[in-house]
Amino acid sequence: MKQFLASLRRIREAVIPFGQWEMLLMRLFCSLHFYETLPHHVTFATMPFPNGLAHVIDFTVLAEPGVWPILRGISIFCLIAYTLGRFSFPALTYLVALIVSFGTLRNSQGAIGHTTQLLALVMLAQWGMCLIDLIIKPRKALALWRAGAEGERRMIHAARVMIAAAYLTTGISKIERSHGRWLVDIPNLSVQIVKTQANDYYNTLEPIEPALAQKLPDLIAEHPNLARLFFAPGLLIELLFFLALLGRRWSAGMGLAAIGLHRSIELLMGLDFESHEVLLWIFFVNVPYWIAKGVALAFGRLRIAQGAQPN
Repeated sequence: MKQFLASLRRIREAVIPFGQWEMLLMRLFCSLHFYETLPHHVTFATMPFPNGLAHVIDFTVLAEPGVWPILRGISIFCLIAYTLGRFSFPALTYLVALIVSFGTLRNSQGAIGHTTQLLALVMLAQWGMCLIDLIIKPRKALALWRAGAEGERRMIHAARVMIAAAYLTTGISKIERSHGRWLVDIPNLSVQIVKTQANDYYNTLEPIEPALAQKLPDLIAEHPNLARLFFAPGLLIELLFFLALLGRRWSAGMGLAAIGLHRSIELLMGLDFESHEVLLWIFFVNVPYWIAKGVALAFGRLRIAQGAQPN
């Protein structure tokens, strides 16, 4: 317990010493996800409900003929530079501007979506770390050319902190907006599930599973305390997600827990958090590391076993 509390006090400096090959793969997967997230075409020609920067900037230029394909094409070169750890600051400047511009245009149509939200924050956090390096060490211009292993670790750490902060903010928002009654009001979720499933049906005309259409809402309404016990861990995962910054095991464990949370939300509510899940796999679960560790452990045991055999 003392060791755990000491770790909590050092959480701000708990930068996991990722290997350069790990960080290269993280940036590669993040780049692929970024490019996949960008749409092939932008069809929003108006901003009927300006949101955020749309109050001062007209982002409909993205929908002008030929504009978006060029901007999307330029992003390829920036993503390659970001992946290789070269010219990270100008590359991230462009990528952040691009995804924020598209996200703002999309969120100015009358409904707020979360498709690009967390990804934009992750890229922004890394851009901010490059900017700090550029300010602190302007002569070496590390953020403009190559950040080096330590600079890359700080960038990855900044992305992880941003994701953890986003989950913590979500948990606090639930408590704040419900005036502390989130768990008490859990039985009302049955009504929301029915509404969500009905919306999906009228949008797709696909039959709703009986368990989601009626049985689950009835179960929640009839057994409110059981429902609170079932849904409470979701709030705890969000409030305690910062623990994922303590080390590799905490990172993988909390990452998998959050992915499970999103899977259950998608099953019950039909809300897709695919981008969030991808970022959790990349920056927290970090599958390549655990595969490498398992292979190394297996070969290590094999060598020990072979060395123990008599001549």
